[in-house]
Amino acid sequence: FFQVEDGIRDVAVTGVQTCALPIYRRSLDILGLPADADRSMLRKRYSELVRRYHPDRNGGDRSHEATLGKVIAAYQQLRQAPAFA
Repeated sequence: FFQVEDGIRDVAVTGVQTCALPIYRRSLDILGLPADADRSMLRKRYSELVRRYHPDRNGGDRSHEATLGKVIAAYQQLRQAPAFA
C-alpha cells in the first residue's frame, strides 16, 4: 500500500491505481460508483444514468435535467482521471 498526500490530492495505489482523489470522490458519489471502479464500470453506469434521467425518456419531465447535467459533468471529470485513462 502506497499513499501520497500533498494537500490537494490523496492517491492510494494497491497494485492497481484506484480513483481515490478527493476531487473525484464527489463524481464517484454522483454516479454511485465505488472508489475501485474501472473504466468499464464507469461507462456502464454512465449509460444507465443517462437513459434514466434523459428528458426524452421521462415524458419531457424537466426536473431531471439538473440531475442529468451533474451525471454528464461527473462522467467527463472521471473520464479524464488517471485511473480511467
